[in-house]
Amino acid sequence: SMPLVISLHAPVYTDGGGNSTDNASELDALVSKYEKVHYFTGHTHKMYNIDKLSEKKIYEHNAGAVCATWWWTGHLTSNKIHIGQDGAAGGYLIMNVNGKDFKWQFKATAKPLEHQFRTYDGNEIHLTTAKYTPSANDTYKKKFEELVGNWGTSNKDNYIYLNVWNYDPEWKVEVTENGKALKVEQMTAKDPLHLISYSSIRYNGNNDLTFGTSNTKHFFRAKASAANTTVTIKVTDRFGNVYTEEMSRPKVFGLDTYK
Repeated sequence: SMPLVISLHAPVYTDGGGNSTDNASELDALVSKYEKVHYFTGHTHKMYNIDKLSEKKIYEHNAGAVCATWWWTGHLTSNKIHIGQDGAAGGYLIMNVNGKDFKWQFKATAKPLEHQFRTYDGNEIHLTTAKYTPSANDTYKKKFEELVGNWGTSNKDNYIYLNVWNYDPEWKVEVTENGKALKVEQMTAKDPLHLISYSSIRYNGNNDLTFGTSNTKHFFRAKASAANTTVTIKVTDRFGNVYTEEMSRPKVFGLDTYK
């Protein structure tokens, strides 16, 4: 009847909820009689949560890494930026346990507890080889272009992007503009800040990536009415903690903005 906590290195599930380890189903069967099970895992240097509490009474916290991208981004950006391959801040999970009650928050290193997401002004993101990999040879320029995908195209469609790294389906992401709620869409994307704080710098030196920017599912977007409006972002976690940002636009995209 008591909650069970199991700590592992490799994740049990993928970020899509499928099995990551070969014997994940066997492990699930072993713990199936417990009323609540928490898996704490790592390995990926990313953050994602798999909530199977209603189905299997299991919740997996793949809780990022203190070292983020093995300390690379801080090294390459003179310690301005410290983030993982999915754009999640380097840090750790704080778990508060009271009897059978579990509550948790992610804590980004050297940031206040309120630092739970990051916003981008899509109009300001244009990742070109001329700007970000000018010293790379043709091979690495092509690799950069392929990696950045749509971020390599200049878009003025007024989208606001959010990376909410400790998100799970019980969270709520809201964006309003002049008091009007905007439609928020969850999407899969590569975090643009990681692209310029690690991947572009490595490619610019004609080096391969050991911890290249990866797709993440905890990415969101909302379309504003114009390029220069202020939007209000409100993110509420599963325990009712509220995190907000008044985002003045245009919001410059660059390392200095996010240091």
